[in-house]
Amino acid sequence: LQDPAGESSKQGKAPTELSGKININEASQKELELLPGIGPSTAKKLVEYRSKQKFAEPIHIMRIKGIGRKTFDAIKPFLTTEGPTTLQKVK
Repeated sequence: LQDPAGESSKQGKAPTELSGKININEASQKELELLPGIGPSTAKKLVEYRSKQKFAEPIHIMRIKGIGRKTFDAIKPFLTTEGPTTLQKVK
């Protein structure tokens, strides 16, 4: 059964709103997990990938197994490859 409000805590259907940007080259695993559709396993893969090679552009995040077009489109507004991470949950 689906929640009458249409919210799902597992599917990243935006149960919480986010504000700011996340620097995918510097953010911690916990910060990366704030992104919709990014769980601990995918966040860990991101951290491991960038330890060998930095992301030149946000779209390069799709090189990570588990991040396809649909996930990228959902998180694209929050991604950056430079500057500070300012991503936070908004009530």
